[in-house]
Amino acid sequence: TKWRLRRLAAAACTVPIGIPPLVFSVALLITVLSVPGLKLLYNSWAPMILASVVAFLPFALRTVSSGLIAIPRSMEEASASCGAGASRTLFFVTLPILTSSLISAALLVFVYSLRELAAVALLVRPGTALLPTQIFQYLQVGQFNLANTLNVISIGIAAGVVAVLVLLQRTAQGILGVRQRRKSALEPRAWRQSGETMGVAVRG
Repeated sequence: TKWRLRRLAAAACTVPIGIPPLVFSVALLITVLSVPGLKLLYNSWAPMILASVVAFLPFALRTVSSGLIAIPRSMEEASASCGAGASRTLFFVTLPILTSSLISAALLVFVYSLRELAAVALLVRPGTALLPTQIFQYLQVGQFNLANTLNVISIGIAAGVVAVLVLLQRTAQGILGVRQRRKSALEPRAWRQSGETMGVAVRG
């Protein structure tokens, strides 16, 4: 991107890596309880969702940005030269190429969110049981069998989601590979047709 503040924005999105999730959770909780307008958000899903987004944004950003850097500028320029606007280029050129990176980012965020406890430990709504918090509560009261059962269930859920995302990633890579092979097969034919047209024009 040519945005002048891109480096500053990338650095700001990476800052949460240096902040312990529990510290950010406490700071967010104090902010929600101290600001009068934000007290309405207490005992809702909003603080927990915000804490999760801030905690996992750097990992998703780095994964997607690595795939974005690998896209050559010539592809966007070729799309623009064909008359496509910025939105059409984004949806039909950039996003299909970034499919693999987006799936990888989703996989990474899912794995981190499944094991994350510190970021949401103080923000969970009363009566809401999350897997990490429930396992922690069972361990506190000495119910190790239930805690181990939930651990096995969480491992099974994680394995299932990982398998689905890996399958989607391979499918997306296969589709892109087929498109590239078709494009490579059509290019020589287009060159021959253009050469024949030029030859006819010269003879004429």
